[in-house]
Amino acid sequence: MDDRNRCSSCKFWTQVTDWKYDGAINSGTCKRIRDGIDIDVHYGWDGGYVNFVETEGNFGCVFHIPK
Repeated sequence: MDDRNRCSSCKFWTQVTDWKYDGAINSGTCKRIRDGIDIDVHYGWDGGYVNFVETEGNFGCVFHIPK
């Protein structure tokens, strides 16, 4: 698989799982994507905030910047 523009090669993405089997796709958190999408969060009287968005390492994104 080509890793260009994939979360696993992006500086904003931090891997949170460590699967070692063949073909494993690890998950991680992104610190940038939350600024480019809207997610409706219902949380209390004053609203809520998304701290991170979890993606799989093979997810592609226009905010990608190589590590």
